[in-house]
Amino acid sequence: MMVFVLIFAVNFITCLFVRLIWNGRAVIDDDTGSWCHKKVFLLSGFLNQPEAAYHFFDFTGFHRIFLRYSILGFNPKTVAKQLESLMFAGDLVCGISIGAKPIVYSKTNAYDRVLINPCTHPETLRPKYLQKIRILSPLAELLTYLLGWLAMIPVITVDHQNYFSLTLLIDQLFWIGYGNPGRICANKAPDLGDLSTTGVIVSTEDEFLDNLAISRLFHKSEWVEIKAKHGYTADKAYAEEYKLALDFLITL
Repeated sequence: MMVFVLIFAVNFITCLFVRLIWNGRAVIDDDTGSWCHKKVFLLSGFLNQPEAAYHFFDFTGFHRIFLRYSILGFNPKTVAKQLESLMFAGDLVCGISIGAKPIVYSKTNAYDRVLINPCTHPETLRPKYLQKIRILSPLAELLTYLLGWLAMIPVITVDHQNYFSLTLLIDQLFWIGYGNPGRICANKAPDLGDLSTTGVIVSTEDEFLDNLAISRLFHKSEWVEIKAKHGYTADKAYAEEYKLALDFLITL
C-alpha cells in the first residue's frame, strides 16, 4: 500500500511541477524556408493539426510560422505571449486561427487577425454544449492532474495523422468553457470588436457555435460565410471557398 501511495505521490508532484513550469506553451515550427518580413502565424485548431488545417491555402510570399499545442497542456494567454515575442519592428503580421482561442488574448493590436469559427468566449457556444463543457471540464481537469503523466501520453488520434494527450484535450475544453478575453476591452461587457481583427470566417452549418453571438462579439469585423460545418478547412471540397475568403480578408 505504501508503495502505491509513493508512486502516486511522485507521479502527481512531478507532473504538477512540469505543468506549472511549461504553463501551456505551444511548440513553434518556424518555416525558415519562406522567410520574409510578412509573417503569418498559423495556429492549431482543436484537433491540433496546423499543417493539415491550412494545407490547401497558398501563403506564397509569407514567412509561415506554425504553432502546435503541446501534450503537456494548453494556456491561450501563454501562447499569446509567444506570438508577441515573435513580432519585430518592421514586420507585417497576420495571425490566422481556427477556434481563435490564443490569438485574442494578445495584449497588442499591432497585427491583423483572421478568425475561423472563433470560440473565443463561452457566449459563442451553443447552450447545450456550453452547459456540458462547464459541468464536465472542471471534473475532467481534476482527473488529468490525478492521473499525472498518464494523462500526457499522446494516445488520442485523428485519422492517425496526429496524436495528442488527454491533458491537451481537457485544457482546451476548459478554456472554451471558462476563458474570457474580454479583459483586453477594458473589462467591459464581452465585446471583441475593437481588436484589429481583419475578419471572421464562419460556417453557416456550424453545429457547435452560435454565429449570432459571434456577430455580436466581432461586430466591427469583416464577415465571410462558408457553407460548411465547423472547421472544415482541411477538406479539399471547401478549399477554394476558404482560399477566396482569406484572399479577401488578408490586407498585408
